[in-house]
Amino acid sequence: EVEDLSFVDAVKKLATQCGLTLPVSKPSRASAKLNERETLLDINQKAQVYFTRLLKDDNGGRPARDYLNSRGFYDENLLDNYGVGWAASGWKDTLIHLKNNEKCLVNDILKAGLIKQKENVKEGNFYDCFRGRIMFPFQDIHGNLIAFAGRVIGEDEPKYLNSPETPLYIKGKHLFGLNRAREAIRKQNRALVMEGYFDQMRAYQFGIRNAVATCGTAITPSQATLLKNHTNRTTLIFDSDSAGQTATEKGFGVLLEQGLSVEVLTLPPGHDPDSFIQQFGPEKFLEELKN
Repeated sequence: EVEDLSFVDAVKKLATQCGLTLPVSKPSRASAKLNERETLLDINQKAQVYFTRLLKDDNGGRPARDYLNSRGFYDENLLDNYGVGWAASGWKDTLIHLKNNEKCLVNDILKAGLIKQKENVKEGNFYDCFRGRIMFPFQDIHGNLIAFAGRVIGEDEPKYLNSPETPLYIKGKHLFGLNRAREAIRKQNRALVMEGYFDQMRAYQFGIRNAVATCGTAITPSQATLLKNHTNRTTLIFDSDSAGQTATEKGFGVLLEQGLSVEVLTLPPGHDPDSFIQQFGPEKFLEELKN
């Protein structure tokens, strides 16, 4: 119940821990779907290892490390904990690595949402989805790496780019950081709902462990249900700009409709949880939260 595992998933987890091999049933449509899921999870994991290696590269990853440092994210343990990485600027760097070095099939890399194919082309002409971006792995509630988000460090648009919907990832059905926050949410009976990756990571860095992020999307009933499984109290802490306030109003209604109690913390103009905690410290943030 604590880990929100189904019976079958619990059996698989225990079998893995005990070194036991589970009986294999005859191939079916369900098992084929499961095999596809495991293949895509494996590709995401290999991509994440590649991205983290690029971030630590003395030369290639320096712009990304400099940007993270400028944002106050110079704690390597935190970055390693989240698996933050860097996607090089080349058009096919990730594709070539996964295809040639990891022996992944191009069609599977495409299904994982890591590459795209040029329109009106029957075969070939694939290119990387994420280029020249800091990479944030997106995990589901069980810690499975299901998608990525890339943050540009220059002036290119869009600023944030999320994985497309895949067999692993459906937009609006997950919350960033919930796998890390769910235990604290249960214990404190309160979920802090923030807007971005940096917000949730900053809170976690300073010991505020019951925070999750919507990653720039409007709160959905599915996300509200996820929270309802762990608490009946939520606090919205979005950006103080007009877009953040609009998102707050919409999110308030969605959470309320799902039977959750909702509070709103409005930070001073120009601040989000990331900048506020960094400038004033976690104690001041918790004081604002209390009041």
